[in-house]
Amino acid sequence: MHIGDDCIIGAGSVVSRDVPPGSVAAGNPARVLRSIAELRQRHCGLRAAGRTFGAGYHIPGITAARRVEVLEALKAGPVYID
Repeated sequence: MHIGDDCIIGAGSVVSRDVPPGSVAAGNPARVLRSIAELRQRHCGLRAAGRTFGAGYHIPGITAARRVEVLEALKAGPVYID
């Protein structure tokens, strides 16, 4: 069994067979869900449709008001924090 380079394996997954390079795999037993390129493309689309917050929203240090702002934005769709 071999896990290729540039892979993401889901937490708690049981890898029982080869995972090709550039893959996202998860489950028990782990199976390939998509490629890293497909994952990147999906998140680029979601990021464009959602809201992105800057460094002032990182934990620790986020203010109560900013935390509420992020939680409200999550109700409308995906949220990303740079």
